[in-house]
Amino acid sequence: VYKRQGGTMLSVGDITGSLTRLDITNSGFLLNPGGGATNVTHTAGSDTLNFIQAFGPFAGESYDNDNGPDNLILWTSSAITRVWDGSNSTDWNDPQNWTTAIVPADTEDVDIPAAGVTNEPLVSGAITCRNITIATGRTLTIQAGDTLDSGGSVLNNGTITFNAASFLMVEGDFDNTNGSITESTSTLVLDGSSGQSLTSGGVTASDDFYNITINNSGGIVGLSEDIVFLGDFTISSGTFDAGSADMTVYQNWSNSGTFTPGTGTVTFDAPSAGPFDIDAGGSAFNHITINSDNENNVHRLTSILDINGDLNLSQGTIDANGNNITLAGNLTINTSFGNFTAGTGT
Repeated sequence: VYKRQGGTMLSVGDITGSLTRLDITNSGFLLNPGGGATNVTHTAGSDTLNFIQAFGPFAGESYDNDNGPDNLILWTSSAITRVWDGSNSTDWNDPQNWTTAIVPADTEDVDIPAAGVTNEPLVSGAITCRNITIATGRTLTIQAGDTLDSGGSVLNNGTITFNAASFLMVEGDFDNTNGSITESTSTLVLDGSSGQSLTSGGVTASDDFYNITINNSGGIVGLSEDIVFLGDFTISSGTFDAGSADMTVYQNWSNSGTFTPGTGTVTFDAPSAGPFDIDAGGSAFNHITINSDNENNVHRLTSILDINGDLNLSQGTIDANGNNITLAGNLTINTSFGNFTAGTGT
């Protein structure tokens, strides 16, 4: 909204008359017209106006007019937190399941606390919020085919239950140190625009992921500990740094960004005959181990493969598929259970 000099952009009178706080998120005050103009004038009533993450050169306390002795216009830079109680049902979209009777907006944080919860939350449809904290003993479920998009970080101390073809999008850090995962055929997407960290929580069955996609537009995604993917690992964009961690991938590896291998080992564990593809995308590995469920289960190269360390064919088959392999360390083949299909490569 643009106003002449000396005017006010937004004038608000009495809303409810019951000391209610109205949260207004992501308001843009894009131009200061000068001449003593105000961005917001609160003309009457006892309600509080809380501007969250307002932006622009004319936003903020310096330009508002409360028109009274009380400070009823607030400017806050951080999002408020909506607390789940599940008092009415499991439906995330039902306002009565939140302590403030307001469903979280895309700029607001979510807290699923340890106490005071009647029903566990169920995400259906496409839901967007900011930071998510799941307490010990709590379970967050994402319905089949639906998406929960976190514009911040996710701290899971409870359980995240994915259903088939469900998605969890995370722009910040994902920390499963004290939590558990029920993975189904889901996908975790790390799609931030700056540095992110991925903490798996370990390599037990309750820590397994299915698909993970790295789609970071402006930073490095760092892996802090060993991890297991029962599905695919994909780098769509950005850089994934494995550090000192080991990775186990059951199905396909696809890299359209950058993989920094660190000092760990990537183990390919084909669960069935396949073939499952390995597209290195021009990035080197440190060590690679093929350790599939069966000696005839195949991982197939779809690009050249550069290994800075060792290649160990413990059980299963690697099919070079006509691609060259550059190996700096040792090649070890278990002659009983490991197979190498060279094709026409070098």
